[in-house]
Amino acid sequence: MNGPTRVASAPKEVKCLTGLRFLLSSWVVLGHQSAEGGLISSLLHVPFLHILAKGTLAVSGFFCLSGFILAYNYSTRLGSLDEVARFIGARLARIYPVYLLGLLVFLPYAIYHWHEGIYSAGVSIGALILCLGLVQTLVVPFCGVWNLPGWSLSAELFFYLTLPIYAARLKNLSNRVLSMALGASLLASLGAWLLAEHWQAGIFVIYSPVFRVPEFIAGYITGLFFLRHGAWSKSLSAVALILATVVVVGGCNILPGGNYFGVFPIFFLLLIYALVNPPRWVGLLLGNPGAVWLGEISYGMYIFHEPASFYFKSFEKYVSRTDLWHQHPYVAMGFYFLTVVSVSGLVFVFVERPLRKRLAPVLAARIRRIFSGVRMTHLTGENK
Repeated sequence: MNGPTRVASAPKEVKCLTGLRFLLSSWVVLGHQSAEGGLISSLLHVPFLHILAKGTLAVSGFFCLSGFILAYNYSTRLGSLDEVARFIGARLARIYPVYLLGLLVFLPYAIYHWHEGIYSAGVSIGALILCLGLVQTLVVPFCGVWNLPGWSLSAELFFYLTLPIYAARLKNLSNRVLSMALGASLLASLGAWLLAEHWQAGIFVIYSPVFRVPEFIAGYITGLFFLRHGAWSKSLSAVALILATVVVVGGCNILPGGNYFGVFPIFFLLLIYALVNPPRWVGLLLGNPGAVWLGEISYGMYIFHEPASFYFKSFEKYVSRTDLWHQHPYVAMGFYFLTVVSVSGLVFVFVERPLRKRLAPVLAARIRRIFSGVRMTHLTGENK
């Protein structure tokens, strides 16, 4: 097919990709705690566990996956103001309530930072204002003041707001031009990584949505290719899964410390595409009801794991007065991980899922009123 992307019917959930979200969230959770001073940093001498230290790479996987899923669900549904309003309303209802709860849970940690002189009151309040607006990536040094993982939600919001501008243009490209756009996105991501590695202020590149949007666009374009050409055969998917897994796992265990966000997107894309129609045993592993449930609650894992580590460290320091994490690191790691999963499950049932359903239509209506004077041709380039 060489023309525009078409979708015959409403897309169905790709269960293995939901299961993949749990794996990526778990990698972030354990990765942050394997850093120096983390709860499980004492385990890094175990060779295979070196992969944990590269947990920040999972964020790149999330960006690619987010782009793919949004292409799968919305590629033909962003052509009018009403559709764009419903899209942005649904995404905000999806991320903001749990994100806001994460800031509230993080409050004692922020007070501790203030009390210890790590951050001044002015910095803490200024960072909080930016975080409440999900725009903390505008001032990168503020990203880590309140619940560091929230920076990627600020980047996601940027992706959501800019998507309607180029979504229609991308879906109308020929396969050849779309392939060139995919290659350009991957090269741009690699270039951003090289800039981050060789620029003294590279941290600004790592946390800037402008430099990370190529990963999202690459995922979106890959989703468009899937809609045009369908899934790979199970045998081809198996080869892609093996290749991607070997490169990612092997690379993480061989490469020295650092954030290699621009190096691995192509392998994340192979993994994502292959999981649409995986070998049977992979489908049973990531597509079973338990794995799908864990994938659904994984957003809470991402948001709450940093506050949870603070409470664990505080309990160890001020209450138990033991060195549990070094004496029994595997037990401590398991207990911490299960706690994060359990809390995320409760939040999903009682906060995330109910509020998502209630807020989505309300937010969509307000967005529609705010932008009622905007002509969609200004955004999409299509005549509606």
